[in-house]
Amino acid sequence: VTCVYITADGESLYSGSVDKTVKWWDPKGPVLMNTFAGHTGAVWCLVALDLSLWSGSEDCSIRRWSRATWELLSVLSGHNGPVQQLLMAGSVICSGSQDAAVKLWDTKSGDLRCTLADHKDSITCMLQVGKVLLTGSADSSIKRWDLETGKLLATWSGHADWVTCLLEAEGSIWSGSRDRSIRRWHPETGVPQANFYGHAHGITCLLCLEGGLFSGSGDRTIKQWDIQHETVLANIDGPSGVSCLLEAPGGIFRASFRCSAMLLPRPKPPSTAPTGFQREVSPTKQEEAQPSITRQSSGDSPIRVRQSTEEAGPDFLLEPVRDLHAARDLRKRAAKKVRDDAFEAGKPAEPPAPAPKAKAAAKEKAAEPKAKAKAQAKEAAKPAEAEPKAKAKAKAVAAPEVKAPEPAP
Repeated sequence: VTCVYITADGESLYSGSVDKTVKWWDPKGPVLMNTFAGHTGAVWCLVALDLSLWSGSEDCSIRRWSRATWELLSVLSGHNGPVQQLLMAGSVICSGSQDAAVKLWDTKSGDLRCTLADHKDSITCMLQVGKVLLTGSADSSIKRWDLETGKLLATWSGHADWVTCLLEAEGSIWSGSRDRSIRRWHPETGVPQANFYGHAHGITCLLCLEGGLFSGSGDRTIKQWDIQHETVLANIDGPSGVSCLLEAPGGIFRASFRCSAMLLPRPKPPSTAPTGFQREVSPTKQEEAQPSITRQSSGDSPIRVRQSTEEAGPDFLLEPVRDLHAARDLRKRAAKKVRDDAFEAGKPAEPPAPAPKAKAAAKEKAAEPKAKAKAQAKEAAKPAEAEPKAKAKAKAVAAPEVKAPEPAP
């Protein structure tokens, strides 16, 4: 699953995947309503307006679908690289691509209005703020454009790696990057106001909810931040890296890199926790939650939506649902124990082990004959070795002394 889009009324959820399809879900079930097929490459981005749905793909095209009849309405072509970003901005739809260009299309006619080209690398994220368009790129910069004229207004620099996500919240612009930092910018001047550090890998997504800032990362965690004090309020660990965070009815919708998704309960306001409070929450230590509901058609990767049976308690801010992988491990351990018990039950009965003292006494008694025989053999060998030595000594004493002859005069 590469992208997820939830409509404003919360009644429909769309997901794009590397399997080249777009799926329409009822998030209350979840129930698969329909599958849109037609792209020849992975689907990277989605956006909807009224009864139309747009999808950007690896095949460098943008396809417009009818949400009422499920038919393909038109194909927008013009990019020279995969289309990775789509954004609805009034009467235009903005598309960002790996060709480092941003194109503005008319939503009704599908005509190309203008092309914004000043980035040096792929377009990785976009954000509309009034009549201004902000674009983030793999060239580590953020650019500010006039949506009406297409003019470049400013370039913001500060990140050391890709700018992966942009967010407007609390009167500021927020950006996440692969350099593992979150930066807060002044919306008009672009002056950096604060930096947030804490993730072990790059930031993949940002979300503002209930006055709190949430960030997802490839380090498998979601962090809730205290905006004023730049500290972490709560952590949620997951089975895989977080690919996107969206506000959904009843909580936060999280998608991960392992083709799975979950619905987290709505968080408590940040004011309920003391300043600098940080709580590590492990999904395997939570109370029993409602089992996951999975609907899957043949050959497709499922989307799992899991809901908690209890609301978040007063002693922490965000409560994750039970981890599906932990449940699988538990079942595996239980099955292994059953097999081990059955194997032990089928073994023949073994004689009871002797007591430690009796066992030691029996060992000493068994070793006594061997030690006695060894001592006797040693005593018998002593005279036999001494006799040849005595005879040789006596023979040397009895032999006459022979003098050498004197030399002739």
